[in-house]
Amino acid sequence: MEKISLANKYLLPASKKAFKTKEFFNIFLDKGLDFFSGKLRNNKVLIYKSPRDLRKILSGSIPKNPIKKSKLIEILNLIGKFSIGQSDKKYLAFPDTGNSKYAIGGAIYSQFLTKKKSLSFKMGS
Repeated sequence: MEKISLANKYLLPASKKAFKTKEFFNIFLDKGLDFFSGKLRNNKVLIYKSPRDLRKILSGSIPKNPIKKSKLIEILNLIGKFSIGQSDKKYLAFPDTGNSKYAIGGAIYSQFLTKKKSLSFKMGS
C-alpha cells in the first residue's frame, strides 16, 4: 500500500485537488450569481414567509458526514430563495457600495490574496 504524505493529503493546491476545489467554489459562485440576478427569488426582492414557516423549511439536523453536491445545491437554493435581495434594483434603501457586484467580486478575490497556503480539512470534520 502506497503511503500518502500529510503534505499531499492536506495542502492545497495539489493538481487533482485544485480542480475539485475550483469545482467546489464554483458552486458557491454560481448560486451567488443566481441570487444576485434574482433567479433564486423569482425576481422578487423578498419571498415572505413567517418566522414559523422559515423554521420549518430551514430546520433540520446538522450533517455528521459530508453531504453530496446535489444536497449542497438544494440547501443553497433554499437559503437564497428566502433571503432579502438588497442588491435588487427594486430594493428601497440607502445606496451601499458593499452590495455592488464590484465590491462583492473584490471581497471574494481579496480572500485569495490575503491567505497563505494552509491546511485544508474535509467538510464535516
